[in-house]
Amino acid sequence: QKRNWASVWRLNFAIGANILLFYKAVQRLGWKSLEDPDDARLFHTLEIIGMLASYRVLLSKLKILKASHARLGLLAMLAAACGIWSNWRKVRRKNCGTKTFVVASKNQKVEAIQN
Repeated sequence: QKRNWASVWRLNFAIGANILLFYKAVQRLGWKSLEDPDDARLFHTLEIIGMLASYRVLLSKLKILKASHARLGLLAMLAAACGIWSNWRKVRRKNCGTKTFVVASKNQKVEAIQN
């Protein structure tokens, strides 16, 4: 139960930080349409939605606001989808992930070993 309360406080600060970052992105980009999937406004919106879904699940675990198993399942799936999307965005932005490697020929391998 102490860990759940620690998670609630962590989410409080994370939601607050993302709201400030969203506000900063809106000030910089305005309310025009989204530029691409890497738009900061979209990223922070999805982060906030995922955190609020997690927050609601935690409140149910702490028996503050009860919810049905079906609702908790849907909220958990929503939070997971938002998390997957934000991680995918970070991976695509840093160009990390799977890389293609060039296979060396046998002659190149022998020369590399001899040197």
